[in-house]
Amino acid sequence: MNWVSFAFKLLANREKYVDLYEQLKPIIRESQQRLPKVNELLKELDPSLAEGQPAGLQQPDSSFTVEWMQQSLNKLSSAELTVDGDYGEKTRAAVRQFQEEHDLDPDGWAGIQTCVKIYQELQEQ
Repeated sequence: MNWVSFAFKLLANREKYVDLYEQLKPIIRESQQRLPKVNELLKELDPSLAEGQPAGLQQPDSSFTVEWMQQSLNKLSSAELTVDGDYGEKTRAAVRQFQEEHDLDPDGWAGIQTCVKIYQELQEQ
C-alpha cells in the first residue's frame, strides 16, 4: 500500500481511529502516571501526548465529510438525518442500512468503499 492510499484510508476512517483513541486514552493516562518512562517516551514521540492534549486525534465538532455523507444519505435513502457533522448513532444506522442495501460490510462506518458507493449512487441520480 502506498502512502497516498494509506492517507486516504486513514482520513476516510478517522472516526474509527478517534473512537479507538478515546478508548485508549484512559490506559495511556494511567500508564503515564504509573510508569514515568512511558511518559518520557510519549513526550519524545509527540510532546502534546505527554501533556494529555493529543493534538492530531481530537474529533472535530463538525466535519465536512460527515455533513456530505448525511446530505447524500438523505438524498439517496430519505434517511432524515440532521446535517450537523455529528457521526452519531442515527448516522451510523443510516450508513449501516445503506451498506446492507449495497452489499457492503455493514459496520456502520463510512470507509472508502462506502463513500465511493455513495458517490456512484449520487452520480446515477
